[in-house]
Amino acid sequence: MSGTNTIINASLPVIIEVLEKTSWWRYNLRFGKRILSTKSQRELEIGELYFANVGKDQGGVININKLIKRQRGVYISGAQGWIERIVDSGETDFLFDELKTRLALCDDALSFDALLESLMALQKGIVSLPFVYDELFCLFQLRKNGAKCELYLLFSSFAPIIISIESGQIVEAQSPYASLSAALAKALKVKAAVADTKPFFTASKNILDFKG
Repeated sequence: MSGTNTIINASLPVIIEVLEKTSWWRYNLRFGKRILSTKSQRELEIGELYFANVGKDQGGVININKLIKRQRGVYISGAQGWIERIVDSGETDFLFDELKTRLALCDDALSFDALLESLMALQKGIVSLPFVYDELFCLFQLRKNGAKCELYLLFSSFAPIIISIESGQIVEAQSPYASLSAALAKALKVKAAVADTKPFFTASKNILDFKG
């Protein structure tokens, strides 16, 4: 993708919003407060958010590449408090009762689905807590893999990352972007891979197969 409306150089992946399709392969995108007119041979979804690398080549042309659609979803009110409790204590046993209680009292269909999805993940040994930050959907997931704990985090305007922890120490990180992985390696002083970074658990469209 390329555009020529403004000059941009972002060292880390950023969020862009697809505003409209103006012709066969041309779109208007919002990047911060700027509007870019770009060409893309890939079909983009109007109104959706994407992570992307944005930079300017030596000829002055703005390049936008490696677009990854940002996950949307429904957050659970108060999930941040549960996440803080897990991080502080390492305990997750309390979540089952908390989720069941909230489900029993829930009278909103979307919130019910979010709570049920978290409960289904927990039954598979995965903590999955959606929350909101900076008016964006965020997701915290945690699972044990032998002696290793793995953390998936979609947070604010950052592309998703996976962090591996052993004996209380971060030993490895992963993201879908080379620039973000390099930043993680430098900040955390660990090996950081560039790889497809997906949530550990995603409910099927028909989540009513829940076993109570």
